[in-house]
Amino acid sequence: MQEYSVEKQNDLMEYAQTYKLTVKEAIDYQTHCHACGEDVEGDFSGVAHSYCKKYCFESCELYYLPCFKKGDCKVCNNWYESEQNK
Repeated sequence: MQEYSVEKQNDLMEYAQTYKLTVKEAIDYQTHCHACGEDVEGDFSGVAHSYCKKYCFESCELYYLPCFKKGDCKVCNNWYESEQNK
């Protein structure tokens, strides 16, 4: 955590609390695209997931396609909704 600014640390803590994650898990989720798993750099969010491009954001947030973790994701249930809509 020490490598991050105080603001980023606060965002990571909020994200961890929001989604009931460890800090290590929050760092992993915030530094990788939620849709495809690619590395993501930039600001963190206490509540929003990270995305590497607009397509990835839209695929998860607008079209509810499963994220790359599918059933192992601890922060979304898009994989479940996608399976129910088949």
